[in-house]
Amino acid sequence: METLMRVPIMLYILSLIALTSGVVIRKVRLTDTGTINFSQLAVYDQSMTNVALSATCSSKTFLVWGRGNGTCDRAIDGTLAVRGDPLMYYHSTVGGDQWVEIVLAANTDATKIEIYNRDANNCCDDRLIGALLTIYDEFDNQLLQYTCDGSQIQVINLPDATAVPTAIPTAIPTTAIPTAIPTAIPTAIPTVVPTAIPTAIPTAVPTAVPTVVPTAVPTAIPTVVPTAIPTNTPTTSTPSGLGKSETAVPPPTKEPVAKTESVAALSGIAMLTGAVSGRGTQSVAVAHTVRRVTCLVELDDEDLDAFIHPLR
Repeated sequence: METLMRVPIMLYILSLIALTSGVVIRKVRLTDTGTINFSQLAVYDQSMTNVALSATCSSKTFLVWGRGNGTCDRAIDGTLAVRGDPLMYYHSTVGGDQWVEIVLAANTDATKIEIYNRDANNCCDDRLIGALLTIYDEFDNQLLQYTCDGSQIQVINLPDATAVPTAIPTAIPTTAIPTAIPTAIPTAIPTVVPTAIPTAIPTAVPTAVPTVVPTAVPTAIPTVVPTAIPTNTPTTSTPSGLGKSETAVPPPTKEPVAKTESVAALSGIAMLTGAVSGRGTQSVAVAHTVRRVTCLVELDDEDLDAFIHPLR
């Protein structure tokens, strides 16, 4: 049975973290394994403005009663006081796992959260004992969590933003200037623009495609496989088979027999034939012999006839 007379309202601070900067938050959630009652929840930004007035609120359940409905919008109407009946506070149904969620209109650099309990002079202010207040960022990552112990007003000063790292890294790096010392492990993806100065050590494996521009100095050792297309200019080296001082010597030409020697030879033949008597077969044989000899010497027709005519 509720009693009308209770001790005067006292302020209880369950936890106090005295830091100044705050932390960027987006959502506050109260959970409990039993019934949840509380009068008000306030979230203060750097200017000490209660941003919970523009927030939205939802809950798993709320109590429907003859004295009024215990909806969660009562807990963010800006009445910064402990309240009792007629149902001027949020009231869940009795028992079960309950939750109340307050989502801020924007990311807020919050410095302080205040929770106002149900009026102790009314009833049941102990229902808030053991409830968990959890703070989230815009990505629903849990940042901080506190435990309620049933005090009439709980004041939570939030820690400095740098004490709570962000769950997702920033899209923009911390500095526009890269580090002076390169990383020990190279990047897996090469740079889009090649370096201006090539590496001093060549690659161990040759490239699949040859270079477009040939080297200025030929290689000291010739290639094992000849080129597919012959060169336009012949080589200047000495052909094989000849030394550096040797030259090709043409075959000797046969010198013709001097006409005087030929005439003398024919004269001897003529004298031989003059000794032959008669005009028979021997004379004809000598004539044929003379004609065959003339094939080996250079005589005109007049010289030939001069010696053969007497044999005919």
